[in-house]
Amino acid sequence: MGRLVRIAGLTLGTLTLFGFAYVLFLLSDLNPTYDNQEVGQLQSEIKNAEGLPKEFVDVVNELKPITSTTGVLTDWMKTSYVRRCPCLEVASINHNLYQGDNRFLGNRYILSLKLEKKVSQEECLGFLVRHYDFLYGNTDISKAAKFYFNKDFENLEKDEFATLALMLENSSLYNPKRRPELIAKRLDKLNY
Repeated sequence: MGRLVRIAGLTLGTLTLFGFAYVLFLLSDLNPTYDNQEVGQLQSEIKNAEGLPKEFVDVVNELKPITSTTGVLTDWMKTSYVRRCPCLEVASINHNLYQGDNRFLGNRYILSLKLEKKVSQEECLGFLVRHYDFLYGNTDISKAAKFYFNKDFENLEKDEFATLALMLENSSLYNPKRRPELIAKRLDKLNY
């Protein structure tokens, strides 16, 4: 019985070691699934994206707190989906950087973790809102602010920031042109 426990312990230890080494490989530049130059270019685009007003970032954090990819994975294991990871969302919209459907070598989680090595979640959020589809041909938050509120993005009120932040969750559901009552109800819950 003691020998069996030792063998089981060694096996478990070996598997843990190999698992750890595999994760390090996936995150390294040796992982052939990603073109490191393209990932570097995406990281540069994210870094160079226009910053966001603090008020908007605060509203996004109030709606769904910003976390890292690891935080999202932890939430996923707990079946609690209350936080958002902008880097993971950027990885989702830039899926052309990982080829095929190889779940073991490359997916949006690995790409997100690679992005997080060089950029912050707030920088990813800035990039995301500059490329997100806010409907009616508005693929930039500045265009969306002009379209929905006839104002520059930086001059929006807190409830208007909240409306655009809600659209990041589901732009069709929280469409201010079609569902103003739903937005008003949600904003009322948030005391805006």
